[in-house]
Amino acid sequence: MCEDGLLNPTAVVTMCVKYMSEDDVADMMDCNELSDRFMEEEY
Repeated sequence: MCEDGLLNPTAVVTMCVKYMSEDDVADMMDCNELSDRFMEEEY
């Protein structure tokens, strides 16, 4: 539906994240290496 212009991709992501639990979001972030444990420490 995004490709057909029926839905805004940003709105779809927002809807998905609102549907997910906090644990689901944290797991998704970790699986995509975006969680704190993957961030480099800045000195």
